[in-house]
Amino acid sequence: MAFTVVPLHNLALDAGTSAEFGAGFVFQDVPQWLRDEPILKDLSRHDRASFLATKHALVAEYEAAAIGEPDANWKGQNPKSIQEVKAEAAILANIALWLRQPSTVCYTNVFHATSWPMPGEEQKHHVVQRVEGQNPLHCHPNDVANPVTKSHIVKAGQLHAALVAVPRNNPVWESLRACWAALTMYSADRRYPFLDRPRIAVWVGRY
Repeated sequence: MAFTVVPLHNLALDAGTSAEFGAGFVFQDVPQWLRDEPILKDLSRHDRASFLATKHALVAEYEAAAIGEPDANWKGQNPKSIQEVKAEAAILANIALWLRQPSTVCYTNVFHATSWPMPGEEQKHHVVQRVEGQNPLHCHPNDVANPVTKSHIVKAGQLHAALVAVPRNNPVWESLRACWAALTMYSADRRYPFLDRPRIAVWVGRY
């Protein structure tokens, strides 16, 4: 088995809160095996401190013999690994969260791991084999204090299931990419032109 875990920062709901997202992701508490993972010591001090404060994550569990295995469901012209597809879906999940409730909720690392049974142990042994960094989302100052509730998470999960089904190379996909570029760009004078893409607002409103 393999796992992709996306710890979400700036979010504190009740322990055990769960919600279904698209692409096989589930919103849940950060797995304990990831908290015990030795690779965390290799993160930057800031990333490590942010991770230790994180309570929730998006977790996907799937069949994969190794990290880098091609995704058989990918329909694009060039092959993509399962982990590449999951990392892309993580971006769409953060967009879905922001569309449902603009806030500081974001992620900065994606952890890809494999697991296998160990002799004499009930629990499988998990090993993180790849960590991908991501620029944090920057929300408007007026949205910094916005609360994110379980209801927002559930609705974001429903929206995410629709977003991961958007075909590539069409106006909605281009708008999603522009939206993410804007949200992760710190320079205000350059980010706002990317948000001037009404097509995504129209499409989300119809959803």
